[in-house]
Amino acid sequence: MRVKLTLIAATIIMLFNLIASSVSAELVTVIGYGVDEQSAINDAKRNAVEQVVGTVLKSKSVTQDLELVTDIIQTRTQGYINHFEILSKTEESGNVTIKAKVDVSSEPSSSLMKDIELVMSLHDPKIAVVIDYYGDDNSVTYKKYPTMTSAAIREELLKCGFTHIMDSTSDVDYVIVGKLTVNKSQSIRLPNWSNIGSNEYDTVDTGLSKTTATLDCTIKKSSTNEIIGEFHVAGEDMSASENDIQTPAVSKMASNAAQEVRKIFNREASKAFY
Repeated sequence: MRVKLTLIAATIIMLFNLIASSVSAELVTVIGYGVDEQSAINDAKRNAVEQVVGTVLKSKSVTQDLELVTDIIQTRTQGYINHFEILSKTEESGNVTIKAKVDVSSEPSSSLMKDIELVMSLHDPKIAVVIDYYGDDNSVTYKKYPTMTSAAIREELLKCGFTHIMDSTSDVDYVIVGKLTVNKSQSIRLPNWSNIGSNEYDTVDTGLSKTTATLDCTIKKSSTNEIIGEFHVAGEDMSASENDIQTPAVSKMASNAAQEVRKIFNREASKAFY
């Protein structure tokens, strides 16, 4: 009896997986062109993903900007192709043409679909990133750490598919303003447990140093000065060396900040559907 139940359960799971895979994947036939076989294959893959993405977006009633979708897909194609099969190949005058059957993931919750919907629902806005430095050291780091932080945020926005990341705050749709603080390294000391029973309390130097980087950030809509999101993030690092220990802390903080920025823009984009 137990064996029968196990077989039934396995069958149900298999059927469920088949149904799920049929929903989250689409088989298309496309043509790809290039100066060699690999470039033709890459072109075919992009065409396949664009075709599937366009179908999903239309079903969601999202206004489609084919040029924008193409820009987003350019560097995001490979991860959404489950299977690629060349049906035919021709070469003429130094150009290669292939016909291929491509199995493309069309899972609506995939990161590609989410990013495309995010950018398009906000109409690919112009976004400025401004990081002000409030650290203990105003020498070289005055430019180094703010640049690291803004670069991480800009990179995350570009990964989302936004194409207008600006240097200036004039004539933009959103402004990301952050106040960055980086503390000087502090030695880590622990209680001297060997003297715990004595009247004198002292500590022992561990040989490690710790630094903390923090960022208080506000994102505003330029046209109305409306705050669409605020957050506070931090990054810490410990090291036996005091040589530029701040850099890893800033790097960790900047990575956390980039993810918070993505969350806020995702929340802002969701308003377009309500």
